[in-house]
Amino acid sequence: TVIVQRAALKNYLDGAMPLINIMGKLIAIAFGMHLSDAQTQTLLKLSHNQELYARAERDALILFALQREMSIMETNDLLFTHGFTVLGTTQE
Repeated sequence: TVIVQRAALKNYLDGAMPLINIMGKLIAIAFGMHLSDAQTQTLLKLSHNQELYARAERDALILFALQREMSIMETNDLLFTHGFTVLGTTQE
């Protein structure tokens, strides 16, 4: 799997293929680092990812969780309850 991961990273860096699920992984890292919503937005922006958009329901729930300093597990419960894919899955 290391060879596959290196090949995927090389393809991403060469611009041939988007790195799958990077935004979801960054959001999960933000929860792990206890970043604020503003810090998370900065992290996403600096990594050339789309910022969370408050009018998109899933993004709004994530922002809500960040603002209330919820854990990633509490956030995943919230997302699951509302019918959205939880953070840290391959389906993000």
